[in-house]
Amino acid sequence: MLNHSTIHVKRSAGNDFVVLSAEDWKREKETLHVLQSASLTKQIVESLKTHHAGTGYIPTKEEMNEINRI
Repeated sequence: MLNHSTIHVKRSAGNDFVVLSAEDWKREKETLHVLQSASLTKQIVESLKTHHAGTGYIPTKEEMNEINRI
């Protein structure tokens, strides 16, 4: 898990701003992209429903081995 610090800069004149790592910025942009996409959000909601109901897709042993290598 990442443990990067974010720096909030308050200015006496002008707008405040935030400094964060490039990696954190990339992750935030990806999250915003998903949240702004109705189709991706719908896929997540449907996936959560099947997961909680225990009816979701179960990867094969080979697929799990491949996933765990990443």
